[in-house]
Amino acid sequence: MEESAIKGLKLLELNDSGADSQIPRSTSTAISVEGYDITLKEYPLRLALAKHFASCGKITQIYVPRNFKKKLLKSASFLWIEGDDAEEKALQLSGTDVGGWVAIVKPKPKKETQSPTTTISVEGYDTSLQKYLLNLELEKHFDSCGEMIHFYVSRDVERGILKSVAFMKIKGEDAKEKALQLSGTDVGGWTAIVKPVPSQKIFYDDSWSAATPEASKIHRIRVTGYDDSLPEIDIQIALCKHFSSCGEIWQVTVLSRCVDKALELERNMGGRTLVVEPVVPRPEILKRRRVRHCTTTGYMPPVGLGDGEGYGEEEEEEDLLGPGKYSISNIN
Repeated sequence: MEESAIKGLKLLELNDSGADSQIPRSTSTAISVEGYDITLKEYPLRLALAKHFASCGKITQIYVPRNFKKKLLKSASFLWIEGDDAEEKALQLSGTDVGGWVAIVKPKPKKETQSPTTTISVEGYDTSLQKYLLNLELEKHFDSCGEMIHFYVSRDVERGILKSVAFMKIKGEDAKEKALQLSGTDVGGWTAIVKPVPSQKIFYDDSWSAATPEASKIHRIRVTGYDDSLPEIDIQIALCKHFSSCGEIWQVTVLSRCVDKALELERNMGGRTLVVEPVVPRPEILKRRRVRHCTTTGYMPPVGLGDGEGYGEEEEEEDLLGPGKYSISNIN
């Protein structure tokens, strides 16, 4: 049964790029499935759904929406199934166990309604805070209200500080009421003053971009040693605060430990011993290249046109397979 589910899922992947814009044939019936842990990986969930609903008919498409900002799955996935009484058979599986979680099956709405959005203003923060840190703190504090889809705060260019009012656009049911209830609550040392914005205007951060000196340089550093069991946004906030004295921080990206975790999985599986090793490129695919410095605009000067220190130096190119690549060998 497991092998047939995997084969069926591979056939689905040939016709399913994961985009919601793909429309199945009119003969298909569509259902939604909820109840799973949104921290699951997409592929194991798709495999479990394909296996669990295989008895209902031919599954033509599985769509698992993702929240790319939070790196989590969304709470409902969708299946399109062809066959006699496919919808009735699928609905009968509502409340059944799917490998540790209970499936909640519903007919897919004919037309999905868009979640309402609201714009609020927030005051009370220290205007000497860095913009990125303020963004992270507000995103964490108002997470229970919905999805923050836009953040804006103006800057006093002459004084080099933020202005006293920030704006957030939040998408979700009752987002406005939930956000207003957080007025007067503590946000890591300061009290948020939350107000509605009657005009519901969409703000753009033009003044901040204009205030960025063209000659400034963005430096990238790699940090290890933190507790990776913490939520990603807590790691981002902690690192942003720790390095705030070094300059303006524009972004903190937390990379997954997929290689380390894979290397820890050397174990027996179904009577076979798995040996997991990182992929090392062959010496002939490592080549020498010139150092090419990137400007603040992202422009990469052509080789030979550089006039600054460092041009003409050489270094080895990174592993062409990229981070997170590993091989799994199998010993009988």
